[in-house]
Amino acid sequence: MKSGAMYAVILGLWALCLLYFDPPLAALLIGPEPLLAKLGVGGLILGLNLFWFYAWYHLVIVGYSYLAPRSTPPPFLLNVPSCGVPKVALLYTTCNDFQEEAARTHLQQDYPDFHLFLLDDGTVPAYCQRVDAFARQHPDRVSVIRRVSRTGFKAGNVNHALRLISDQYAYFSISDADTILPPNYLRALLPPIANPRIAFAQATQRANPRQPTPFARIMAFHTDLHYRHYASTKNRFGFVMFYGHGALMRMDVWKILGGFPEIATEDLAYAIKARAAGYEGVLVEDVVCLEEFPPTYRQYRKRNEKWIRGTTECLVEGFPTMWKARHIPWFEKLDVVASGLSLLLALPFVLLLLLVSLLLPLWFTCFRFQGPMLRMPMMIEKTWLAIATQVQGNLFLNWPGYGLVLTAVCAPMLPIVIDFARRPATLLRSLATFSFQCCALQIASATHALSYLMTQTSVFPVTGDVTEDRARRERGVEPRRGLANWLAESHANRRALVLGELVCAAIFWGLGIATQNIWLFPLAIALGLSPMVLRWNLDPTPLRLAIWAPFVLTLSIVGMVARNLIAP
Repeated sequence: MKSGAMYAVILGLWALCLLYFDPPLAALLIGPEPLLAKLGVGGLILGLNLFWFYAWYHLVIVGYSYLAPRSTPPPFLLNVPSCGVPKVALLYTTCNDFQEEAARTHLQQDYPDFHLFLLDDGTVPAYCQRVDAFARQHPDRVSVIRRVSRTGFKAGNVNHALRLISDQYAYFSISDADTILPPNYLRALLPPIANPRIAFAQATQRANPRQPTPFARIMAFHTDLHYRHYASTKNRFGFVMFYGHGALMRMDVWKILGGFPEIATEDLAYAIKARAAGYEGVLVEDVVCLEEFPPTYRQYRKRNEKWIRGTTECLVEGFPTMWKARHIPWFEKLDVVASGLSLLLALPFVLLLLLVSLLLPLWFTCFRFQGPMLRMPMMIEKTWLAIATQVQGNLFLNWPGYGLVLTAVCAPMLPIVIDFARRPATLLRSLATFSFQCCALQIASATHALSYLMTQTSVFPVTGDVTEDRARRERGVEPRRGLANWLAESHANRRALVLGELVCAAIFWGLGIATQNIWLFPLAIALGLSPMVLRWNLDPTPLRLAIWAPFVLTLSIVGMVARNLIAP
């Protein structure tokens, strides 16, 4: 059976952290400061508490991925009668991104009774012709399904196909255009899915070792780290989600649930809906599918927008149903919220950054207060650097506070350090690229979350569809005018957002100089480099070197603070 031990450890460490650090902060609420300053301190406490939770969240989950027994499917999920040889439908979804090599692996299954359906939502004739040509090569094993209306995103495409074929198949699998299936995919996933309690059996995903671009090759380690350290703990200690591809699913459960929710994150929404109805998912780690990382920074930003807006929608619209279900353990519910919100931290981070770097220094008038990223109000010191790294009288920059800040900064990087410890060059490069993309996407990610909250509209930009923006320009289609329309549409790579990131970079540079707050500089550098990476990816060597700057500067600041702790 599943255990809440992992989340009990996370909550216990978090509670100890709050008991130690919150009282000195709460003491600032007592005194002659104006109401705005006290409200600001309240916001600071809430924001810091949120990020302290995620410091322990990352640290404990990564620890459990190494220390806990390997998270194979629980025995009660596997001890089922032989499932025989049921008919299986392989659904390959594509939208102007068909990859013949990936599609061909779907025909190489060591299983006798399956049929491949190409669900083509494409709009570009060249891609549609490639889909048709592939189907003609295998007329008895491959069929093409298209629809007139492209409503409901990917979920609408899948639901449309399943309504046509659901009476002919007991199980179905969903793949993206870049999904490469291993030969034992169906044979290995059928035993767990034969259990009537299981809605889907999710295979593990790994990055395709043959990534097509330098950007993808540099960034692809993210995929492996997630499945190796985060997804691997879910069978025993959390909520197993469907990742949208590489999963075998029961047709009868799909019918009972009324199909996939036709929203941008249909995968998470379907898993939540199934769990609320009494079904479960299971991760099968021994079955490994390959996938491509977005080949360009432009496509990576499109995927990030889809994830941010879709996850926000799913948590707002779908989670309340799961929350009310009494049969679901508390730690599974917490896992859904914690895992979902981990993608949405950019918005509270930006708000916290504005609070500590601008608003609180303006509002505080009576006290001298230092936080992890500021000193307020600004004071005259012997040197500019001393102000930025001063530790005397600071609530956080003592050894316990330094350890906590270091944990919050480094915990998400811990799996990188452990996995690449024996390859120093790869380790440093991975840390640098991770730091850059975290900083560079903060403003965009915050905008995406805010866009959904303001418009209640999600978007589904197809990551692999490189023709989308070009086709819009060729047709002379201009984005609709007005802020509301801009927020409602996909805008990950729109000029207004890119210019906004540059403006924010300039603002953070200015604030950093005006307040001697060098903690703002890594973020400003990454935001300033982001348009260059959008234009040239990581192809030019100087640009690949430049994105090291946020990591190197952050590491230098952390080192200077440690030095001042040793010899204040």
